[in-house]
Amino acid sequence: MHLKAQMRLGVFLSLWISLDALAGPYVPSGDLALRADIQRLSSHGVISGPVTAWPLAWAPIIDDLRDVDVAALAPGLADAVIRVRERAGWETSLEHLQTQAS
Repeated sequence: MHLKAQMRLGVFLSLWISLDALAGPYVPSGDLALRADIQRLSSHGVISGPVTAWPLAWAPIIDDLRDVDVAALAPGLADAVIRVRERAGWETSLEHLQTQAS
């Protein structure tokens, strides 16, 4: 490979990696229990954004759940909020650790 081609490849890979880091963490689509909780919260108006196009970004979900008073919700809905909050905390801190390690 020529030096010029190697430089282009290096620039491309650097941009690709940096764009991935800026994109932020996403909700994994393969977790059916998490997906059911998010869809349930959406159908009850707790999560306001669309939840039909996966993967979903965690940021809008976290924003919607930040000020929810779980004591005011039905027990099943409150449990879903707690599970999604805990998973969001774990997923976003894991993403932060992976970004810091890179």
